[in-house]
Amino acid sequence: MPGETTKGLRGETTESAALAIQREIEDLVRTLQAANSRLTKLQAGWLNPPEPNRPAIRDGLNSIKSQAQIMINTADDILGRMA
Repeated sequence: MPGETTKGLRGETTESAALAIQREIEDLVRTLQAANSRLTKLQAGWLNPPEPNRPAIRDGLNSIKSQAQIMINTADDILGRMA
């Protein structure tokens, strides 16, 4: 079935699998753009939170940064394999 596997018999990516990968990456980009838009809206109305909420908000923002860095590292790894 087209797009079902990512590797052909000789180890190369099939055209249908490549299109499925492309669609998945495009979906990820849209998801990241939506997340960035949400964060930008938060930034526009940003006020320093009161102390009881500050650690959780700081942890959340650091988690966003950490997950973004993991995605960057994964994308760099995949790009490196394309060379």
